[in-house]
Amino acid sequence: MTKTVYIGMDVHSTNYTLSSYTCETDSCFSTVKLGPEVKNILKYISRIKEVHGNDAGIVTEEVAEEQVFETNLL
Repeated sequence: MTKTVYIGMDVHSTNYTLSSYTCETDSCFSTVKLGPEVKNILKYISRIKEVHGNDAGIVTEEVAEEQVFETNLL
C-alpha cells in the first residue's frame, strides 16, 4: 500500500457529501454531493483509487445523526 486516503461522508436521507484527505498533502480534495445510492459511493472510491493508485488504502468515516462510524475499505 503506497498511501492512505481518508474519505469522510456526511450522510442524510436525500444526499451524501463525500470528501477525501491524505496526510501527504494535508488537504481535502474531491468534495462532492451525491445521491444516496451505494453505486455512487463505489464509483467515487473507484475514481479515487484511479487517481491515487489501485494499491492505495481507503478509510471511510461517515457522520450520521451525531454518530461517527469508521471503516477500513478495500
